[in-house]
Amino acid sequence: MRTLPLMLSAAALAAPAFGQLTFRLVATVDVDSTANGANPEFIGTNPAAVAWDGTDLYLAGFNNAPNPLDVGICRIADALGAAVAQPAFGIQASTPSFRGFSGLDISGGTVLASYDVGSPHPDGITAWNGATGGALWSKNARGGSGVAFDPGFAGTGAGSGAAWTTFGSGRRSLQDLANGSDIYDSSNGMVFDAGVGFFWRSMAFDDATGDIYLREGNNLVKGTRSGANAISGTSVPYDPLDEDFIAGQNCEFIDGEAGRMVVFNNREFTNTGQDFEANIFIELASGGQIPIVWDGLIANTGNAWYDFSWHGPSNTLAVMDFANRDVHIVEVLQGLGTNYCTANANSTGNPAVISATGSAAAADNLLTLMVEDMPNGQFAYFVCGQASGFISGPGGSQGNLCILGQLGRFRSQLQNSGQTGSVSIDVDLTQIPLNPVVAVQPGDTWFFQLWYRDNNPGPTSNFSDGLQVDFQ
Repeated sequence: MRTLPLMLSAAALAAPAFGQLTFRLVATVDVDSTANGANPEFIGTNPAAVAWDGTDLYLAGFNNAPNPLDVGICRIADALGAAVAQPAFGIQASTPSFRGFSGLDISGGTVLASYDVGSPHPDGITAWNGATGGALWSKNARGGSGVAFDPGFAGTGAGSGAAWTTFGSGRRSLQDLANGSDIYDSSNGMVFDAGVGFFWRSMAFDDATGDIYLREGNNLVKGTRSGANAISGTSVPYDPLDEDFIAGQNCEFIDGEAGRMVVFNNREFTNTGQDFEANIFIELASGGQIPIVWDGLIANTGNAWYDFSWHGPSNTLAVMDFANRDVHIVEVLQGLGTNYCTANANSTGNPAVISATGSAAAADNLLTLMVEDMPNGQFAYFVCGQASGFISGPGGSQGNLCILGQLGRFRSQLQNSGQTGSVSIDVDLTQIPLNPVVAVQPGDTWFFQLWYRDNNPGPTSNFSDGLQVDFQ
């Protein structure tokens, strides 16, 4: 085990504003040892599902081999520290090829798991003591569609328990958390049929409202809760081409400092070589997608099978990578500001994109600026000002300057994009480098950009897009 620390016209200036979300890497946990059959933590060839309680990780395994293998569940204790893998529990012997666990969830020390062999199984839905690995109860079912703690309706607890569904069903079944007995089953559980099919893969709940989110054939389905065992209607916020026979399509609800939203993966193909960032999305609970900025995380390409587990108290999300046997733990931060002014492409073929995290309160003096999609190994510094504008190719640059008036230059924080093609700085809001130096005041609006060198194809420079931050 190892843990690693962690703009082309006036019309463009008037483009609609959009928000963003930053996932800042806290640690990457390598879980290769769980795929070694000689180790007591062996759970199968690959991790298929993840649960995260802010301290320990739980991984459930899958058999991605052509012969039957045992699969199980493993706890990675102290994931942000020593990351010690514990012996596997919940072992399912001789699991058929390309079968295994489909989902995990954790709450209050209880781990829920769903297990799928292609038909109902005595341990299709199970509950475990997370600390000891002891079995609490099991439900005979086909656990191919995930499992989750249902908080009940609108914070009342009415209709709460261990929720699951299965292929061919359009209902949420519910087990009593204490003993696994049926509360609602496939004949009387709440209906969430959205008319897109019945190949359910994963589910998650909004703790505040009880709204249910599901994956079906790579679709994202939302059911708006209206009671303990009822929803008032469904919608399909993400509706790509149906991929009913592809596993590993998951979702998780995030409810924290950054707001209320669902994180999910797009998995249209099973081949390797798929880009990590291009296949993970955020859908706001209020509707609409927002872009994700990955701060400090350079992930390998994979096969787009990712699973997610949110821990609200620590404001962190665990992102499991099936193909690379990694779990990335990221802090979820709301991006500050509004991007404006389109940037020109650099030698990577992409424009450099600026983002910020921190606090909009000037008195907090908490602002981090970041830029991604830069050419590697190039020097750069941030600039700022209090007036937006547009100047094409200033000083022979290939980019656009989107700040007018007196320009502040953060030359004392000169950066190099290194091997990641990204830079970041912490800004001291009491020492903005104008002449003379000024402090940001409540009610101020400031504009930020990055100037950077490039070779495209000869020596030149470029700018990121602009970022407007309104301070309070």
